[in-house]
Amino acid sequence: MNRYGFGIVVAVSALIFHLGFFNSGRAADFPSNQELAERNVALNIQGFNFTSGLKQDANGKPNGDGVELYQTSSGGSGFIVNEDGTIVTNYHVARKAMKGEALFQEGSRFEIRNMKVYDPINDLAILKISTERNFPACALGDSNKVDLRDKVLAVGNPLGMGLNITEGSISQILRNDLKETEGIRHTATMTSGNSGGALYLGNEVIGVNAAMATNPVVGGGTGFNYAIPINKAKKLLEDPKFNRLVPLTQVFPPNFAEIAKKAKQLDGVSGQIPAAKAQGAKFEPGAWKAGFQGLNLTDYGFLVESPSNNITIVVLDSQDKLKGYANKKQNVGVPLLLSSDYAAQYTVLVLNFNNVPVNFGLKTYQIVW
Repeated sequence: MNRYGFGIVVAVSALIFHLGFFNSGRAADFPSNQELAERNVALNIQGFNFTSGLKQDANGKPNGDGVELYQTSSGGSGFIVNEDGTIVTNYHVARKAMKGEALFQEGSRFEIRNMKVYDPINDLAILKISTERNFPACALGDSNKVDLRDKVLAVGNPLGMGLNITEGSISQILRNDLKETEGIRHTATMTSGNSGGALYLGNEVIGVNAAMATNPVVGGGTGFNYAIPINKAKKLLEDPKFNRLVPLTQVFPPNFAEIAKKAKQLDGVSGQIPAAKAQGAKFEPGAWKAGFQGLNLTDYGFLVESPSNNITIVVLDSQDKLKGYANKKQNVGVPLLLSSDYAAQYTVLVLNFNNVPVNFGLKTYQIVW
């Protein structure tokens, strides 16, 4: 081999070495735009939430009725994992849903009436399109094999405005003692509505996007785009006991009588509240006060029982913002429902507006959907 030919071989070898060893982030072939459009959907969810007594009355003040429900409409993302129309998304997208709709990029829409299973701890839900049609399904990868700097695509339908695809790389991997991936942080841009969308590494989904992480205390972004490892969803999909269909309105019954049946008592306290006092031109009620730790994506019920009618329960967040308010106006217990979207510390106040001390009991429930 002459000197010129030898130089070319050395140069090519150096380039291969540089790309293969020094650039450890993998940039594999991704699905085509058409394939992404066929396998990823926008979700339109019709559900309900609790007013917790904050709905305004005729005077523009909170009405103090702690058990009112109101209908909601929200959007999210999901992706097809089985040809029968099984969809993976986030639990917080499907939480308290009465019905849903899957919207494809080409304009077709399909009703969603059933859920297979959900996992609030890992923020996952498995839904089922209500049709007999077959759909192309995503290939699912192994989230335990992801590596830092791997090139990824975040696919979703933010704000229901159509397929949205952003590129980035894996910036951090959270692993447990068994070296299993517990969380994936990446740099592919996400926004509201990306929740539940697929995170692709090459042709395979390796994560379920949970949108941009926010600070529950002060709000705003944390700089992390977080995805749930797909292996957590695969465990749900592969468990035979979850091969079922449960109506959404059975999982999340949208009326107080049925919600009460799903309440599991966590705690119960009793005591006496001092009398209300007049302090100059102001009137200060007697008060009993306690702290309460709310968990992520968990709903709670509070029930105050007292022989007195002039009792109020108030729930404040860590910034002393009003989150729940209920008045006891009749000789029955006064309930209050509260949604804890993020793990947060609350303050519970039971107020006595009588001019004599009164006895009370307070029971705390978790609503087990």
